[in-house]
Amino acid sequence: MPVFVWMAMMIACAIIISSCIKPLTLLQLSRMEWDEYKKIAGSTLMSSLLFLASCVAFKYYAGNGLQLPVTLAIGTVGFIYYSITLYLDAVDDDRKKIAKKAFTLARGLWLIISFICYILARKIFMDVTDVTYEATFNKITSFGFFLIFCTLFFSMVFLLFTMVLPLLQNSSMQFNVLAVSAPLFCAGYIFFIAYNVNTSRVLEYVLNVTIDYDTRDTFYCNNEYRILNDYPNARFMMMGEGNYRVFTPKKQDYGIWRLTCKNVAPFYSLVEVQDRKDVVKRETK
Repeated sequence: MPVFVWMAMMIACAIIISSCIKPLTLLQLSRMEWDEYKKIAGSTLMSSLLFLASCVAFKYYAGNGLQLPVTLAIGTVGFIYYSITLYLDAVDDDRKKIAKKAFTLARGLWLIISFICYILARKIFMDVTDVTYEATFNKITSFGFFLIFCTLFFSMVFLLFTMVLPLLQNSSMQFNVLAVSAPLFCAGYIFFIAYNVNTSRVLEYVLNVTIDYDTRDTFYCNNEYRILNDYPNARFMMMGEGNYRVFTPKKQDYGIWRLTCKNVAPFYSLVEVQDRKDVVKRETK
């Protein structure tokens, strides 16, 4: 993956550079100021370089903390947004029809995608932890899953946008639109593939980060607080009186259990949460 990312970014940078060394050709029959075009190309180039740097940081430096990779990723998104804004402003007419339509469409897509991602996030959390849909409403983990699905869906929309970006070009401006759209498409495509392949790992990471905010380190049964001696680092999420979900750390993931309080020793029962695949596998043994 790092080699593929490097090659794609080099191709994207070459497109920008090849466009920048031909100013006379680009200025023919063009009403766009050359400085304005260089600003767009430079912003796009910076977003590509930051994206490459963020990929390398996630690959080789994530073990030392996510501050550097996340900072580079945020910078990438910022420069991508800045590039698109400059481009729309440059190719638009005086009444800004394209920009108005683009931002109206963006607001509509934001509402639709956010609603879909919100439903999916709560559904995933419900299936993983075996809780009711209502119990997922106020959980930080549900919000974390929501952000992950939003990122995935919006990267798909971003890819479609960069594919149609050349169609927005004003016919009176004869400049090379590939210098803007190609690097953005490369970054978006690589991100979408890498993100889609590693979605399950990303969800596991979100669970590891957020579960402490939705749980506590003890549970209450038979009029006293208790812990599980077999799982000293277990986290407990209360579902109702005498009903908990238990999260036990294992490697980079969590085991999830149903804990129900009882009136006889050891005053609780513990059953591991299983999905359909686990049940079928158990019955075929």
